Amino acid sequence: MTILKDLEGCHKGEQVEGLQQLKAHLEKFGYLNYNHSQNQSHPNDDDFDDLLEAAVKTYQLNYHLKAAGTLDAKTVSNMMASVWKCQCADIINCTKWMRGGKKRPNHGHNAQRHGP
Repeated sequence: MTILKDLEGCHKGEQVEGLQQLKAHLEKFGYLNYNHSQNQSHPNDDDFDDLLEAAVKTYQLNYHLKAAGTLDAKTVSNMMASVWKCQCADIINCTKWMRGGKKRPNHGHNAQRHGP
């Protein structure tokens, strides 16, 4: 996701082109879910809202980064790294998969990643 580098430094309250793609990516990996949102946030806009901040914080905690909720250089760099591109959800059924520096078990392509 090459647009990430352009988002470095973004934080809650800003509106920056490209955040919509970040939201979609974070949703794909289980960090973000607007379906249960009670506020006026939307996944299809470029607003750095409360839900996006919470998703970034969760991502940062999961990868042992400073959990500030902003897209700092280390967070962006980590998102651009190969672990971000593995296509396996980091959070399954709303449960964090805390990496803890260990390799993940092999999920396989047919593994069920979401609830029934």
